[in-house]
Amino acid sequence: DVCSSDLGLFSYLTIQTNRRLAIDEHERYAKDLAATIQSTMQDRGIPSRDISQYLSRSRGVVQHVQVRWVELNDGGQSRPTVPTELILARREVTTFGMPDRSGQPFLYTYVPVFGENELPAGRIEVAAPDTASARRMRQSLITSLVALIGVATLSGIVIWVGGVNMVGKPLNQLIEKVHRVGNGDF
Repeated sequence: DVCSSDLGLFSYLTIQTNRRLAIDEHERYAKDLAATIQSTMQDRGIPSRDISQYLSRSRGVVQHVQVRWVELNDGGQSRPTVPTELILARREVTTFGMPDRSGQPFLYTYVPVFGENELPAGRIEVAAPDTASARRMRQSLITSLVALIGVATLSGIVIWVGGVNMVGKPLNQLIEKVHRVGNGDF
């Protein structure tokens, strides 16, 4: 059925678009948060090498988001949650979706912070539960399911009405004429 395959494609594209919107929203939040932190540090005269201590002191301010300082070439506590090999673009913001230790889906965004010499000093890791994406996907699936049921119901009604009017009535007339011919009425 062409209509249901089109609806399936539309549903898939809607889900993918909503997923991308959730990631973009998280990325925008992470960029704004990193810019605010960097600006505050510059205003207070805190050097970028002390950003780790600054972030640990301000951790209680943001409730649903985990923010920490990471360094790509560090093997210790300040290494990223996401495997370092995945963070390829060192001068750009990168976002990854993966489960945390408990299996809950999380979005991890890495925003580069540049030092005084315009070289990357490290990154700010912003991690948040991937609830927006899951909520949007659930909403898209429900919308697609309702649309699919609506199309199937409408198609069924059209087929039934068309079948009765276009096939049923002429067939009944033909049967009636065959009976009349069988009774000798030529």
